[in-house]
Amino acid sequence: MKDRVAFDALASLLEAERLCLVPVQGTSMHPFLQIGDSIQLGLVLPEALRLGDLIAFRREDRLIVHRFAGHVRLDQVTWLRQKGDNLRGFGLVRLEDLMGRVTYVTRAGGSRPMLSGFGLWRNRILGCQAWMICRMLELRQHLGRRLRRAVAP
Repeated sequence: MKDRVAFDALASLLEAERLCLVPVQGTSMHPFLQIGDSIQLGLVLPEALRLGDLIAFRREDRLIVHRFAGHVRLDQVTWLRQKGDNLRGFGLVRLEDLMGRVTYVTRAGGSRPMLSGFGLWRNRILGCQAWMICRMLELRQHLGRRLRRAVAP
């Protein structure tokens, strides 16, 4: 989704608690989400997010879906940490860019709930893994900066 009008329409549908089905187009969440899948989005408050939830957010007029990997507080501002399952790095999302949370994934005619049963527990486990990877990368960055300062003349 790359259109401002489409973003506004999606936001209006979510606020009205209407069904929002969006086709998956990229590979950043592969193999969990695959091209040809559809995701159902629901409105969510940032404080209601749980580790591993699949969040949809705006990024440069594109809709991105990645795994939620925790809240981060930087300079008295809260951010959402996110990571694509098929990506090495991670990123931060401003709270105002959060569009919603994936509630169902549809593949080949069948729907899988993401907020109950097996889908919920699978997301929590993958969320713990994503959180751990993010924390390790943050620690590596932090230690690298400290080491450079210690070695600098």
